Amino acid sequence: FPKDFGVQRGIPLGDGSANCQGASPSVAIDCSCPPDVDDPTFRAAVKIGLNMGFYPVPDVTMPIKIDEWNNNGQLGDNELQKKRNLVMVIAIQSLTGNKGLGCPGVSVPVL
Repeated sequence: FPKDFGVQRGIPLGDGSANCQGASPSVAIDCSCPPDVDDPTFRAAVKIGLNMGFYPVPDVTMPIKIDEWNNNGQLGDNELQKKRNLVMVIAIQSLTGNKGLGCPGVSVPVL
């Protein structure tokens, strides 16, 4: 897991809307995004996805499962990290447990 996602949650967009800044000042995201890296809901979504092979529904498959996530020796470092990052993005995008109802990918540019 990264130390943070590269976006500070809650910075107003400054255009009079209720939106906040995403990866750049011109990218609007919900002000509750992104979750903290150690947020229990986020961590649970990652764990569920890794154990089930999908999250939140079967047509949203994870690129790796828990044994691959924990095994640094099976894949090259870059390939494994890309797959771990994709797992986290999938979990964030469906953070509520419903497909697509979470935070957008632009709220986590570090991944």
